[in-house]
Amino acid sequence: MKPDTVLSVKDMHTVFATPGGTAHAIRGVSFDLRRGERLGIVGESGAGKSALVLSLLGLVEPPGRVAGGSVWLNGRDLRTLSERQMRRVRGKEISIVFQDPLTALNPVRRIGPQVAEVLLMHGDLSRKQARERAVGLLADVELPEPEKCYAAYPHELSGGMRQRVMIAIALANSPDVLIADEPTTALDATTQAQIITLLNKVIEERGTAVVMITHNMGLVADFCDTVQVMYAGEVVEYGSRDRLLDRPAHPYTAALLASVPAMDARRDLPLPALSGLPPSLTDLPEGCAFAPRCPLEGERGLCRTTRPAPRILDGEPDRMSMCHFSAEQLALTS
Repeated sequence: MKPDTVLSVKDMHTVFATPGGTAHAIRGVSFDLRRGERLGIVGESGAGKSALVLSLLGLVEPPGRVAGGSVWLNGRDLRTLSERQMRRVRGKEISIVFQDPLTALNPVRRIGPQVAEVLLMHGDLSRKQARERAVGLLADVELPEPEKCYAAYPHELSGGMRQRVMIAIALANSPDVLIADEPTTALDATTQAQIITLLNKVIEERGTAVVMITHNMGLVADFCDTVQVMYAGEVVEYGSRDRLLDRPAHPYTAALLASVPAMDARRDLPLPALSGLPPSLTDLPEGCAFAPRCPLEGERGLCRTTRPAPRILDGEPDRMSMCHFSAEQLALTS
């Protein structure tokens, strides 16, 4: 673990009991997050991104459970803490901006008291001080007329304004780590850009480390420093943003990037698409989970029978790929 590491996840496993068997939602996920770093976790629906978020925060409920691994935050393994102790950690040392603020916010409470509540839970403030601080936070996230927004109900605000409220709540106690779970999914393109600009501003001011959960490769390119690609519950590639986007080392990453429309693309041609579907998490393939959909040709017998080990790429520190093929072989076949 590096000296400036604030969050370290080691060999995380999360499972869910289903009528069809045990679903292995998270399989051996590991990563380190340094102070001020912005990590993007990307993958299609069902890759395990949301299950990973719940696992990090200790919010997995039955029939799910975290079956193994550790989550170290500021030198403590969160998995050893009681629920009462975790309540002191959530919202203070690690916070989250949820995907849908309309369901995350209490619809029958005004905005202001919901922001102030987080301050009162984790700080030694009077109600008057909490109110003043809450109004200040609403101003910090550039909400117009923060006093008026303080007294509003969630349904009286637009989607972009509600997401700004969620950011204010998440950053209220200056956490060391902020998890942003698809924070722009439900917003139009203009509002998405405004929210990302706001996140950039407030995060740089506070030096907060960020875990950005997304399926948007454009957002990854604009916002993140490092990227972790997930498929069928496991990390298939990890590396710096520029290296990973310019020279993907896993065929799934290459397929994701190929599906992003280019400005000069011909409109009469369809975008490249992977054939098939992700595997069932209750009936995973014996070898590589991506093998049935992999466009590469070669030692398919090896791919279908042997699960690839993490490959640390030569000459590229902090770069990993879960593929039997080398980056050079992938480049030759793409």
